[in-house]
Amino acid sequence: MNNLPTIFGDQRKLKMVFENLIGNASRYAIKPGPPELHIDSQANPEGLVITLKDFGPGIPKEHQGQIFEVFRRFDTESEGAGLGLAIVKKIMQLHQGDCWVSSDLGRGSTFFIQFPKKRKITHFNLNFEFNPLVRTRL
Repeated sequence: MNNLPTIFGDQRKLKMVFENLIGNASRYAIKPGPPELHIDSQANPEGLVITLKDFGPGIPKEHQGQIFEVFRRFDTESEGAGLGLAIVKKIMQLHQGDCWVSSDLGRGSTFFIQFPKKRKITHFNLNFEFNPLVRTRL
C-alpha cells in the first residue's frame, strides 16, 4: 500500500466504508489463510480515487450494476442482509463522491471510491427514507 492521502469527512462514516469493503474482501476470499487485498490511491482532475482490489471469486457482469442497491445479495451461502454496499454508496454520496466496481469472474473485484477535489460541508444523514429499520441499526 502506498502512502494514502488525508481525507476530510465524517470519520465514523468513512470508517464504515472501509470496514464494509475490507470485510467483504475477507468474507469472499477464495484462498485459505489471510485474504490478499491491495489498496491504492490516485489523484485525478476530479479528486481522489481509492481502489481496493481483492482476489475473490469476482462478481458477474450482469450483477455489478445492482450490488450497491439495498437488500441486493447474489451470494446465498454467506451471511449478510445486503446493506453493506448500499451503505458504502450512501456515505460516498453524502461526501459528494461516488463508488463503483470492476470485476471479472475468477479474478477478483476492484472497488473504487472517489472523493471530489473540493466539497461543500453538508449535514450527514444516513437514513434510507423507505426503510426505517436501517435507521435504528446505524
